[in-house]
Order: sequence, then structure tokens, then C-alpha cells
Amino acid sequence: MNSRERVLKTLDHEEPDMVPITDQVETVHMENILGKKIIQEPSEVVKMGYEENVKHYVELNVEFCKKVGFDAILHRPTNSMFKGKVYKLLPDGTVADQWGAIWGYNPYANALTYLRGGANGTTIEEFEANFPNMPEDIPGLKYLVKIVKGEMAVYHKMDTPFATAWYSLGITNFFKALRENPKSVKRLISRITNYACEEIKIAAELGADFIMSAGDFAEKSGPLMPLKYYEDMIWPNLKREVDTAHSKGLKYIKHSDGNINLLLPKLSEIVDGIHSLEPVAGMNICEVKKKYGDKLVLMGNVDTSYLLPRGSVNEVEEEVKRIIKCAAPGGGYILSSSNTWVVDAKLENCLAMVKAARKYGKYPINI
Repeated sequence: MNSRERVLKTLDHEEPDMVPITDQVETVHMENILGKKIIQEPSEVVKMGYEENVKHYVELNVEFCKKVGFDAILHRPTNSMFKGKVYKLLPDGTVADQWGAIWGYNPYANALTYLRGGANGTTIEEFEANFPNMPEDIPGLKYLVKIVKGEMAVYHKMDTPFATAWYSLGITNFFKALRENPKSVKRLISRITNYACEEIKIAAELGADFIMSAGDFAEKSGPLMPLKYYEDMIWPNLKREVDTAHSKGLKYIKHSDGNINLLLPKLSEIVDGIHSLEPVAGMNICEVKKKYGDKLVLMGNVDTSYLLPRGSVNEVEEEVKRIIKCAAPGGGYILSSSNTWVVDAKLENCLAMVKAARKYGKYPINI
């Protein structure tokens, strides 16, 4: 069974030969593993040229994932990669994406990080007047699928429309609009969902194996909004995305940090899986597995707040062992961190996570 087959079997809630592994990884860790520089600073990207930079990043991403032993590889066109055709380099050195979100270059992380919204307007009306054209391509995805050659599963990361809206307007402007004119926000999210559905169709045509929807629905204390807003504008549009993915043969995994326990009953009726399951936000993966393991593929839960940055290799091994014991039986679990191999994580701990998964993750699980 190769890595791609392992992942696809897990997504179908079947037991593969071993627990599949993947993660999103900050550029600095990729560079340390590869011993190579990954070009991310905007002016350097401009010098390299857009097409060459896409190829450069995809090739190094594949090399990294193979070297550390991941089973699935993340295609992330809008995170930590300067997209020359849709990002505008601004005079102050920041870049604005096609939605109006403004990103700054962080040399410590060698990545673009979100700063604020507003480049396309700070009101719903201004934003809609600058609404981007429907997507025609997803840069790099076709090339990634080609060079992976079916060895690893490829998953396409895209922001949920809710996150796109508040990233673009800025969180203060978004929630002001939500309070003062919720109908306009509902209209905007629906319109962004139209765009997202087209992106899903393109991802399927280019060979993605499943979708990862980024953008948080909650913080550590619970949902970001009163539940009535989820019922009115989030769940119907999320279902449209998932239905589109299913119509193209793709599974849909929803990422969210924070405490999503109040949202899980509805999410379990809509999406195929949940990613991050942040333990410091009260997400107990053993309980989630008991309640929703027959409906949801679970992905994540290895702590990034303490364990990977400050824990020991032995602590990492024991935690991975615990998670696999309760989440992996019966299939439906993909091991990853509870967010990302964050910049301040110890690389030895991240690698220990992978090693422990291979040690304890062989089916049938017998820990």
C-alpha cells in the first residue's frame, strides 16, 4: 500500500496498513531539513519570476515531504507563498492579495503573514465593487500532481468564505458590518462561496485528492459568533462547498482552531472530516472519536502550544501513542499537529512525532 492509497482508505473510514501522516510546515523547518533556501521574500520572488517561483516551491515541498515521510502533501497557494499574478507588491513592501487582505514578509519565518484587510475596501459595498474574477487556474497544483505521480495524496488548501470575508475587510470592519447589516454579510459570504465552489471544481480537474478548508470558526473559549449566524449564513454555504466537492469525487476536511465542541453536531452532518482538534482549547480527541468517529475523519491533535515547542522527545512519543490508541482504531484518523510545525517548534520534536506514528500506528492498532 503506498502513501496515497493509505490516505484514501483512511478517508473512507477503513483501516489501512498504518496511520497516515501529514502536516503544514513552516518554511524554516523545510529549509533546515533540506539544507536549501526557499525563496519567499517578495522582491526576491519578483526577480525570480512568478512561474519559476511556483515551480521552485512545489519541487522543494515534494522533496521535503518525501524526506520526512509524509503520506499526503499540502498544496497551499495562498499561504507563505507570494503569488505574483494575484498579489500586488505595495510601496511599503507589503503585498495585497486579490481579496484585499494585506500580508507582510516575516524574515524570521521566511513567510508572508497576515497583517490587515482593506486593500479592496473596508465596507461590504466597496469590497463587492472590487470583487475578483472567478478562478481559472490554481497555480502549481497541476505541476504538483504531475511530479507526485500518485505516490502521495494531494490536498488543496483554500480559505473558507467566512475567513476570506473577514481577512479581506479586516476583522473589526467585518464584525461591525455583521452587527449593523447582517443581510449584506450573508450576501457577501454567499458570493464568495460561489468563487470557492469554482475553485473546488478546478482542484478536482487538476487532480487533487481532497480539500482542506482553512479559516477558524472558533477561538479557545468557543465559537466566534452567536450560533444563529452559523445557522443562517455559514452552514448553508459550507454545505454548498461540500456538495460541490462530493460531486467531483473529493472529500472535504474543515480546519478550525479553537473550541468547536458546540459546532461539531452540525459539522458532523456536513463535512467529511475535522482538522486541528486543538487540545489547549478543550478538544478531547478521544471524546470526539467516541461521538463522531463514524461520521468524521479526525486529523491533528498533537499539541503545538507546549509539546512541540517545549516538550521532550519522550513526551512527544507518549502523546502520539495516546492519540493513536484512542483515535486510530477502525480507521478515520490522520496524524498531524494541532495546527502547523510552528516556527518555534523543536525540529527534533516534529520528527519524533512522525517516528512515533510509524512505531505505534501499524494496523491493527495494538497499544
